[in-house]
Amino acid sequence: MKGLLRGLKKTSLARIATYFSYAHYRVFLSVLTVTSLMIFMHTAILIFMLPPPFSTGPFLAPIIALTSFFYVFVIVYLISVFTSELSTGGALLFLSFPLSRVEYVFSWILNSVVAPSLLYLLSIAIPVAVIDPTLVLNISGVEITLAVLEMTAVGTVIFLLSLITKNRKTALSAGILLYLVVPYLGLIAFSYFKYSLKIDLSNTPVFWVYEALYPYKAGLFTYGSVSWSYNLAFPTAILIALILAATLFYSKYRLEVV
Repeated sequence: MKGLLRGLKKTSLARIATYFSYAHYRVFLSVLTVTSLMIFMHTAILIFMLPPPFSTGPFLAPIIALTSFFYVFVIVYLISVFTSELSTGGALLFLSFPLSRVEYVFSWILNSVVAPSLLYLLSIAIPVAVIDPTLVLNISGVEITLAVLEMTAVGTVIFLLSLITKNRKTALSAGILLYLVVPYLGLIAFSYFKYSLKIDLSNTPVFWVYEALYPYKAGLFTYGSVSWSYNLAFPTAILIALILAATLFYSKYRLEVV
């Protein structure tokens, strides 16, 4: 781990920024433009379609359920473009310049996972802050944080799997499975065990793994029995850090581009 961190310190932020702006500027600008439009849409939903946010409950759930799919699609699409570059040899064009594998992969992590997640954060946080700034510091701040961390955590898992397989179909199938199938089937299963079989799985390793990968949905499931706080974000943040470290380690020592 220390060797990896020393390697990361030697990477050039200038080269990463140059590659990011050169290869991804158009896509990033398009997503940023749509994000600006979604800020207005989120504001309208908060004002006209939701009840006044006076309660401490997760009142952003309808917005997150409706609009997060756009950013999920963006993340999966960009990761599939990344794997396409690896599998077709397009990455060699960039790696032939003074750009290391770690810099190349890190640039794609920023572009395909981090940037869309941060833009989604802004698209919700700005309307909430405009309507009532105190909400960002209360339950809404926790809710937004958990939703964005969930999107980022799943994105990093898909990115690592796609990096290892170098297969575009992996990105698409893993995206559908981890974003759209597993979280909701998990909620159905946990609810069935809890309410039909009277077996509470919330204190089992299975639920802990689910909670680390899907903190927002797990928070909705346990809401009422577990108080919402930023402490719920720690397992997911640790998971993201571990996956990123594994991704950079693989890109430095295992990645072969042909």
